[in-house]
Amino acid sequence: FSKRYPYQDASALFGEFLSLNILKEPLLKDSTVIETVSALPRTETGYKVVTKEDGSHLDPREFDAPYQPGDYQNGADWPLFSATAKAVGKLHGMAYDQAFWMKLLEKLRSTNHVEYFGSSGREYNLWNTAVYVAASMIFAEGELRALAQFTEPAGKPDLLVRFFDVPPYK
Repeated sequence: FSKRYPYQDASALFGEFLSLNILKEPLLKDSTVIETVSALPRTETGYKVVTKEDGSHLDPREFDAPYQPGDYQNGADWPLFSATAKAVGKLHGMAYDQAFWMKLLEKLRSTNHVEYFGSSGREYNLWNTAVYVAASMIFAEGELRALAQFTEPAGKPDLLVRFFDVPPYK
């Protein structure tokens, strides 16, 4: 993540996700991805974004805005980056983790697709679309549609089935 600081960040694999999804080819070696994903500090539903090497939060003064531990980029769990890191890991040889996906998608549904799981977060965040794109890269088409129906946000019938209707990754 940083040559200057010993930080870790699940979003560091987002470029690999884009390359696999758009170019259909990897930029990184399997071993690099597997080691990176395996070293990321875990949360109940994914990975922390920006932490110290030991998984602890950064001092709030290390940000332009004083983000408290677990808030925003200071160790919060962003569904977008957790899903893309997990999908990239699977495509590079890591085992499929159904429990991870079920927990992540259920929490997304129960929080109305918030931007990140932390002290706050905007609901119905559009960039969580990438969570379903990541799932489409490793799930069969029927399984993805079933998950989209399972994770419908409250009061928004068919939102995900219509909006996240993506073909399976090939």
